[in-house]
Amino acid sequence: MKKDKSILITGGAGFLGSHIVDLFVMKNFKVTAIDNLSSTTNSAYVNPEAEFIEMDINDKNLKKIIQSLNPKIILHAASQISVSNSSKYPTKDAKNNIIGSLNILESITDYQKCYFIFISSGGAIYGENLESPVKETQLCYPKSPYGLSKLTVENYTKYFSESRNLNHLIVRPANIFGPRQNPNGESGVVSIFANSMLRNQKVSIFGDGHDYRDYVYVNDVVSFVDQAIEKKISGVFNVGTGLSVTTNKIFSDLAKILDYKKNPDYLPNRPGDIKGIRLDTTKALKEINWKPKINFTQGLEETISFLKSDILN
Repeated sequence: MKKDKSILITGGAGFLGSHIVDLFVMKNFKVTAIDNLSSTTNSAYVNPEAEFIEMDINDKNLKKIIQSLNPKIILHAASQISVSNSSKYPTKDAKNNIIGSLNILESITDYQKCYFIFISSGGAIYGENLESPVKETQLCYPKSPYGLSKLTVENYTKYFSESRNLNHLIVRPANIFGPRQNPNGESGVVSIFANSMLRNQKVSIFGDGHDYRDYVYVNDVVSFVDQAIEKKISGVFNVGTGLSVTTNKIFSDLAKILDYKKNPDYLPNRPGDIKGIRLDTTKALKEINWKPKINFTQGLEETISFLKSDILN
């Protein structure tokens, strides 16, 4: 195993993190995954060829582990991911997303030789945008503590870059969906809706359903990370499709695929939810020739297939 092929992935048992772990195991990296195995994670999704450490990123022992591993790449995907929960419990959100991230940044042994990748948010960091897709240069006006925490960690990452020469990449993904997304959580509307429909349960929509997001399939985000690491790019990058998909369309598309007949229940909007956002990904195309390959319908079908197999098992 080459010494420069070591990667530490926080949130490695989570939705996105476990897929990234799979990628780098396949690429013959020495992979270490760290996760606290909360209700949104599953150790069964961690590749058995990776070293798995069950630990919260706020744990005081994290520094010793990072220093002993001395990974050449740290990909930080661990996060409290619920916008509505962040609005209810902003202090808890800040502890998980800000203080935990600082614990990682302060644990790096050799800043100049480490490549730090932070998975931020393209969906929550910019605030409302009801017209054209947003570029990375857009001023950020988060509407939730979750978005604020992501922006704060971005700024801390830039601080460590400027003060300690930390080579870094900030990834701002759109709303990610696909296999392994928790269907019982507060976020992840595609998995939540599909799971309810498969069980012939009622589906709840918060608001009028005309709100829209940019939805990107999980494997497309993984491919961006792969290409970014290959070229060791730095800076801030949006990762999305540039397309608007309403919550009502998600419901109707899934209902058509699954032959689901019930009408949704419309509930009041949740705190922190925005009306609409979609991302401009021209920079990713221009700098590393990345663009999404999985269209929305394909992604829905892959998600449904995974949920069916999960239910059967």
